[in-house]
Amino acid sequence: MNTTKGRVTSCFILKLFPVFLLTWSQISWTLASASLTSVSPPHIGIAAAAKIVYSESAALVAAMLSAVVSRGLCQVVTQANLRSIPTFASFARTFTASTPTCGGEKENDEASVVTHSQLKTMLTNRDIQLFDVRDPDEHQEGRIPQAVNLPLGVLEESLQLPPDHFEQRFKVKAPEKEDGNIVFHCRSGKRSFKALGIAHQLGFHKARHYKGGYSQWVEQEGN
Repeated sequence: MNTTKGRVTSCFILKLFPVFLLTWSQISWTLASASLTSVSPPHIGIAAAAKIVYSESAALVAAMLSAVVSRGLCQVVTQANLRSIPTFASFARTFTASTPTCGGEKENDEASVVTHSQLKTMLTNRDIQLFDVRDPDEHQEGRIPQAVNLPLGVLEESLQLPPDHFEQRFKVKAPEKEDGNIVFHCRSGKRSFKALGIAHQLGFHKARHYKGGYSQWVEQEGN
């Protein structure tokens, strides 16, 4: 609102410019008229003609200059102010770009989600690195077979441990960034989605998560 008022005020001031020029022209006319009183009779005709030519020329020049200058300057000011006012579209793009997401992933991205049937197949084939990102007490109360408890709060630092340190701490082989069988799970999919974002940011781009979580597992398997 303040910027808009400033733009209107700037244009208003610039539009006073032609008034100034026309006033100057009128003053010149007056001075020319006054000069006639000091001219001797033989030269009155010449002075009057000079006065008319001078005044009309001044008025014409003033009008032309005022139109060109005031319009040009006003456009410059307007464009400058418009560039400083963010449009709704640019604001929306900025807001969208600045809104944090988990590694740029969508929660329902099928490429990053493991279904219940896929999880069972991977467990049956023992081709899975399944990490339970719930708290230790939740993991102790009930767990999916082969799941290793890797709480969300220590996930980032744990994934950056040297392989031997990771194995010593969690008693399993450390996952590698190119592994395609890394799966995270939690109770209902929220924390595992956050874990997925952390893993992707660290370079584990093929990692996925079991969106249904332990709740769905219990519902489907009954234990």
